[in-house]
Amino acid sequence: MECGILLLKAWQSDPTAIPTLKLYNSKGSVLKIGDKDIGEGDHGFLASGNTIKINSHAILTVTWVPVVCYFETADVSLLKDCAALGIKIVTSLHRDMTHYITREIPSPLARSTDTLLTLLTPAHLVTVEWLNAVMSADLTKTYKLPSEKTFLPAIDPSLSDINIDAWAYSPKRAKLFEGLRFVCAVIGSGIGTECKAIADSVTRGGASRTLVDVEKETGEKSSWDTALRKRTKHETDKTPSGCGLILVAGSEAMYAPGIPRSIGKAWDGMVERARE
Repeated sequence: MECGILLLKAWQSDPTAIPTLKLYNSKGSVLKIGDKDIGEGDHGFLASGNTIKINSHAILTVTWVPVVCYFETADVSLLKDCAALGIKIVTSLHRDMTHYITREIPSPLARSTDTLLTLLTPAHLVTVEWLNAVMSADLTKTYKLPSEKTFLPAIDPSLSDINIDAWAYSPKRAKLFEGLRFVCAVIGSGIGTECKAIADSVTRGGASRTLVDVEKETGEKSSWDTALRKRTKHETDKTPSGCGLILVAGSEAMYAPGIPRSIGKAWDGMVERARE
């Protein structure tokens, strides 16, 4: 059934951008895009959700299905091949990514803040072979992406008890930490540390977070103690008693070479008070 030629404009770099879809009517009769008539030889622009009435029995619906893949090591040739199919590749994490390309799923808190961020987005976790399968499929006849479950990356043994569906696309993951409070102990501003990165990440999962500078915990005013006193005041029906507050710290950093002994001593006191 010939109903026109669909043309995509030049691809844009913005992961959230949707290309313009142009329909040229070569059918020999009037086509309807919503309430607008497109005569023979004329053209119209389509947006996701538009309907095209071919005749009294055939109506097409235009749907934009975004495919935005995070692939840190993607090369230029791959970027060009993907762009030709309307697939976007980003080399830094983006909240609108739909797929995270990786060889393995590491323990998110222990080894990879990137993976933690991915778990807080609806993205699928797949190997690069999934992307290769997409590019080799003929999507112009039947638009059906390869199954992501078939291309699941190797999973860290520490995560083996987690249901495999946890790695599938799920908008619910965006609220993974809803109702929880994270208090993160850092030295100074904590910029560049894994602890600070985790603190920033959990806010995307609906959590609140507080940074406590260990250097300032040697005086009478203690942000750490204030947070501990509030641990039972912010419990919700989503968290067990006493679990509304989560304390995070890179304890080894408190005793690292070059770090003043006062930092280690202050940290020891903070640990003792947290255990009370």
